[in-house]
Amino acid sequence: MAVKQLDNRLKSILSEVSGTIVADIGADHGKLAVAIALSQRAKKVYAVDISAKCLQKTAALATEYGAKSVVCVESDGLQNIPETPDQIIIAGLGGLEISKILSDANYRGRAILVAHSEQSRLREYLSGKVGIEKDYAVASGKKFYQVIVTNSGKYIYKQEELRFGLNFPEREDFKAMLCNRRKEIMRIKAINPLARGGIEQEFLEVEKLCSKLGI
Repeated sequence: MAVKQLDNRLKSILSEVSGTIVADIGADHGKLAVAIALSQRAKKVYAVDISAKCLQKTAALATEYGAKSVVCVESDGLQNIPETPDQIIIAGLGGLEISKILSDANYRGRAILVAHSEQSRLREYLSGKVGIEKDYAVASGKKFYQVIVTNSGKYIYKQEELRFGLNFPEREDFKAMLCNRRKEIMRIKAINPLARGGIEQEFLEVEKLCSKLGI
C-alpha cells in the first residue's frame, strides 16, 4: 500500500510511528496497520478492534499486500494484546472513549491519539498524567484533526490550551482550523443570536488565539 493512498490524517499518524511493537487500537479497515508494516516503521503491528468483521477486512488487506507483520487481535482496548507495545495508536474515536481505553489499561507510554470529538476532554484526562511530545492540527479534506503524541513524561495543560491544543510543532493547518471554526461560530450566532454558554466561551478563545497569531 503506497502512502499516497492514505489521507492526510493517516499520513500524519504514520509519520509519528517509530518502535518495535505498535498497537493500532480501533484498527477499523486496517489501512494504517498495513501501511505501518509495509513502511517498516515497526517490526510487529497489532491491529486491534472490538469488531470481528473489521478484523476480517484488516486480515484480507494485510494478505493482499503481503504485510506479514500485521497481527489481528479482537479486543476491547488493550486487554487482549499478548505483549506490551512500544507505542499505541488510537484514532477515530471520541475523546472520552479514548480516555477510558487509556484509563482501563493504566497506559502511560507513548501514544498517538486523534479524537474525532471531545478533544478538550481528552486533554483534561491526559493533563498531569503523561508528557506531551506533540499537539498539532492537520487538515484532511474539508476536516481538521488534532494529533496528540504523548510520552512517559508529565505535562499540565493550561486552561486556554484544552480546546485547540498547543500548535506544537507549529503548522499552518492550526491557523486554518481556527479561521474555519471562527466562521462556523459566527454562522451559528447569526442563525441564533441568543446562542450562549459554551459557544460564547469558545468564540472568545478563538478570537484570542487569532489575535495572538495575527490572523
